[in-house]
Amino acid sequence: MTILTDVWHPKGRLIEVTGEIGTQKLGIRRDKKINDILVDGAWRFRYCRDPLIQNMVQGIERFPLNLTGGRDEALWKRGSDELSTRFIASQT
Repeated sequence: MTILTDVWHPKGRLIEVTGEIGTQKLGIRRDKKINDILVDGAWRFRYCRDPLIQNMVQGIERFPLNLTGGRDEALWKRGSDELSTRFIASQT
């Protein structure tokens, strides 16, 4: 799961929060995965003086995240509170 382009945080896609310049300000490439940036429980972001970026980084650091060794898979929403690995158009 990529840190900037996938939806894993309540703020949504972080690239939409930071803009394209966010990759430079954070010091990470667009294709970096979460486990590339979260190392031994510590986030590895470049220091940035931009208040928007600082606020976002603080929100990321406060967000409880537990990485497991499981595999990533796409899930589809079925109804209001159920997820499935199969896509069924009539149930979305």
